[in-house]
Amino acid sequence: MFPFKFGVTEFTPIFLLLTIPPYIASLIFALKYVHARKTEFFSFFMLTFVLNVLIFFTKDMITLLVVYEMVSLFSFPLILQERIKESFKAAKLYFFFSLLSGVLIFGGLIFLTNPDFKLTAAALMGIGFLIKAGGYPFHVWLPEAHPVAPSPASAILSGCIIKIGFFGMVQTFLLIEAPPIFGGVLLVIALITMFYGVLQALTQSNCKRMLAYHSVSQMGYILMGLALFIMFKNYDALAAGILHAVNHAWFKSALFISAGVLVIYFSTLDMYSIRGFLKKKWLVAVLFLIAVMGISGVPFTNGFVSKNALHESLMLHFSILFIVAEAIFLITAVGTFASNFKMFYLTSFRSMRKKYKMRFDWREVVPLSLLAILVLSFGIVPILYKSFLPEMFGSFSHVLENLTIGNHGFVHSAMAFIWIVFFGIVLIAIGLKKGWFHLQIPYSLTPLSWWFSLYNAGMNFMKGRCNDFDKKITIFYDKLTAFFVSSWFLKNQKISTCVYAEKMNNNLPSACCRVEKILNITGNAIIPGENTISSMISKSSNTVDIQVFSFWNWVKDLFINIFAATDKADEKNAKIYDFVATNIGKNVITVTTIFTAIGFILFLFLF
Repeated sequence: MFPFKFGVTEFTPIFLLLTIPPYIASLIFALKYVHARKTEFFSFFMLTFVLNVLIFFTKDMITLLVVYEMVSLFSFPLILQERIKESFKAAKLYFFFSLLSGVLIFGGLIFLTNPDFKLTAAALMGIGFLIKAGGYPFHVWLPEAHPVAPSPASAILSGCIIKIGFFGMVQTFLLIEAPPIFGGVLLVIALITMFYGVLQALTQSNCKRMLAYHSVSQMGYILMGLALFIMFKNYDALAAGILHAVNHAWFKSALFISAGVLVIYFSTLDMYSIRGFLKKKWLVAVLFLIAVMGISGVPFTNGFVSKNALHESLMLHFSILFIVAEAIFLITAVGTFASNFKMFYLTSFRSMRKKYKMRFDWREVVPLSLLAILVLSFGIVPILYKSFLPEMFGSFSHVLENLTIGNHGFVHSAMAFIWIVFFGIVLIAIGLKKGWFHLQIPYSLTPLSWWFSLYNAGMNFMKGRCNDFDKKITIFYDKLTAFFVSSWFLKNQKISTCVYAEKMNNNLPSACCRVEKILNITGNAIIPGENTISSMISKSSNTVDIQVFSFWNWVKDLFINIFAATDKADEKNAKIYDFVATNIGKNVITVTTIFTAIGFILFLFLF
């Protein structure tokens, strides 16, 4: 029987809507952006896409975990694409956290088999998926991985892959009814994630690093919707969180693609070094601006709809926690507006210092246009989301209708947004003048330093335990040898074991003295010589030691030879893989992926 279960679920349409457009846009832009190791990039990009889509067709948690881990495995080479020191560091960080995520989820599934441990299972699985979603303090891999990956890869890493962590959390907490305290803890994590992410984003000069921190911050909004659902069974809040996940996938992919265009023409990501983009690439700059408006929640964009839907769900509850939550929500909104419009102002409006040759290229305009159309159309007509949402969110229709242009919710929210614009502009003006945006949070206060400290402490602890174990083994071996040697002499020579032990092993007289005391034997010591029994025992002991070390060296050489053979086999397999991927694989995977995407879309609309 096939062990994995696949099929269309109620969440499949909305998450396909989230996933397919960013991948299509990123693939088109990759045709322009990627020059080196094209075969490797496009092969793993397509495989990641197929698996990313497949995960939304999983019908049980075991199947979800298997596909989830495969997404991590096949997206790993995308981070390594540039082959620089930073990419290896980021890829290792991504791998370690992906591994930790999978282990926690697997542990949760084991606990899930026992009804008495369902809450433990929910906690482990929730943390496991939270790592992939980029929640604080597990977000540290995001700001490291996104800047070093190629921009098309960054677009899908931020836009789509972190959403599978959120998808897993939704599935977990719909399957396991967790108590409200779980939601309270998740709400606190969401608020810290929002605020810390935007605070770090404000101080970045690297465009992609800033956008990576905004991915962290925006995931805070998304997790807030899930937290409110767990606390109050508020399905509107969960629907708003899912909508913001969809919207974030679109405008964040567009932002990373725009950053990729900046890299192509200016060969830098330093926003303070880039000038005159609007004048030289006005169409791309306008599409870039639409994405900036989307993440900032400007009216008539999709970000405005989902952020205000989340805000309405948050305002339904009154307590100190929710007053603080609303304050953080609004501060984060101001910070998001300020940091993104600061980036657009610095790169687009300042006069260019030197001339750059820039021509129209459809591989830049088409992907950004596709995403811009989605950002605007779903922002102007929010009711479009209704066709993709599960039936459980039927009551959410009134929220979408209220946020449609001309209705009370839209007018009220648009008027409130004016204050966000005002404070955002003030922050940009004062921050640039006073140099606030160049301030940095001390490394020792960042979660990344804590994780590295924890890792180093763990390694030192294990090293110390291994050294202690080695010493104990050595002492035990020496004591055992001394015991048998002394016992033999006590039986055959009647000598003083204490004196003999001092001659045989200066480190262990006490062990032999204890043997002597127990047997109450005394006598005159003899000094081992060439023809004495003791000399024979000493030589035998040395022979045994030599044989033991020879055996160890033989075992070690055996493993070295095995690994050497494995390396040769890997090298041979790599050549075969490269030949297949270069001559066959890329075309096959590309065609298969295109037909798969078309098939998913047709299936979605026909059935």
